[in-house]
Amino acid sequence: DQTVAELLEAQFDIQSNQIAISEGGKNYSYMELRRSVFSIVKKLKEFGIKSGDYVLINGKHSALSIMGICAIVISGGVYVPVDFNMPKERMDFIIKDCHPLLALYDGGDDVIFDYKIPVIDLNSCFDEDINNEYSIEKADITSDSLIYIMYTSGTTGNLKGVMIEHKNVVRLVHNASYVQLNENTNLLLTGSLSFDAATFEIWGVLLNGGCLHIVDNGVLLNEKRLKSYINENRINTMWLTAALFNQLVDNDVEIFDRLNNLLIGGEKLSEKHVNKLLSWNVKINLINGYGPTETTTFATTHIIEEDCKYNTIPIGKPITNTSIYVINKQHICGIGMIGEICIAGDGVGRGYLNNEKLTKEKFVVDKTLGKRIYKTGDLGRWLPDGVLEYIGRNDNQVKIRGFRIETSEIESVIKKYDYIDDVAVTVKELKNEKYICAYYVSRKKIDVSHLKEYLRNCLPVFMLPTYYFEIDRIPLTSNGKKNYTIL
Repeated sequence: DQTVAELLEAQFDIQSNQIAISEGGKNYSYMELRRSVFSIVKKLKEFGIKSGDYVLINGKHSALSIMGICAIVISGGVYVPVDFNMPKERMDFIIKDCHPLLALYDGGDDVIFDYKIPVIDLNSCFDEDINNEYSIEKADITSDSLIYIMYTSGTTGNLKGVMIEHKNVVRLVHNASYVQLNENTNLLLTGSLSFDAATFEIWGVLLNGGCLHIVDNGVLLNEKRLKSYINENRINTMWLTAALFNQLVDNDVEIFDRLNNLLIGGEKLSEKHVNKLLSWNVKINLINGYGPTETTTFATTHIIEEDCKYNTIPIGKPITNTSIYVINKQHICGIGMIGEICIAGDGVGRGYLNNEKLTKEKFVVDKTLGKRIYKTGDLGRWLPDGVLEYIGRNDNQVKIRGFRIETSEIESVIKKYDYIDDVAVTVKELKNEKYICAYYVSRKKIDVSHLKEYLRNCLPVFMLPTYYFEIDRIPLTSNGKKNYTIL
């Protein structure tokens, strides 16, 4: 029943002298974090931010960004993490969809934000005279209040704003059963702030009195520098996408020797890379985490052991206050039967912002169960020992490098390009790496370099096709649908 704001303020008192955030050799204690956060809260209040108001925040990895997020939450606002340099078409949609009152950024880089919304450089927020933060009126929020909106890929060519409440986040990280989170946790932030793994990373640390370490991408993408940082700063907990995990294991299997806990996910794991790590390091607590954005980062987890007896690595069992059902044609599936993975419990979000139709379609009250469930669109089955195996998608949604995409969204954008009549987008896999292929039919010869430039202005980098093929026609199945299997 507690809010994230209440739990965070409790840690300000309990861990006042402990380090909360470490960035670039500079450490911020919980006492210093409190002072900085409430300085930003004061600024937000000056701009009229109240409970339930939406505030954009640039999703750059920085201590200031984390402070901004904390301030939005304590002020009662709803943070919306975005990349200010994303394609204008996507930013236009987000602005129109959530109508934010403010935008925050850390001032570290030049950003272009050409909208009629006040933009605050967080560096300008600090007030040396703020000694009594409790004089600031407390926000009127409950555990059912929204804490953030996270935008994910959608099937119609538009984004979906997933609405997450305080209780959803609390269920994820407070008294977590799947990993030890406490004042001794040293976690290195790896997930983008606009990717829901950051929910686990940020709040898993700050609501449990641990230390959140922040480095730039130059460290994260260089295994030698990353290994040095892990060892020198006694990092004991990390989360990684499966793709980055594979790359790091290939380059230096010893890189994780210092860790106690390594959580990996975002897409199907590579048994080859998991086995390579576990054959070297038998002490590490290696966890496969599964869960859509709509159910707040993790719904199930599985501890992967050295003597793994499975052909494919399972996604495990539900975490605390979560229930998992495998359903096929409104019937609950028994052991070994394949069906859609449906999730119930305190992690299930409120729905999609301004999209009642899709919310009713995906967030439903199941009459058989008598519970509100989220229909994931993922296929799975229960194994005899009670763990869940992920089979695949029942639509065109896939994950690449941890980012969830709808191939139909890419198709929708490509179809808008001049002279293209039809398109099919597929995801191929080679040596455990996924890449996007676009097959198109056009009335006129197209310069692919121009098409690529057009797409770079419409889609984020992780959704850009790697290969483009011009074909005479898109193959169809017997019932007239695109036949992706033969492309």
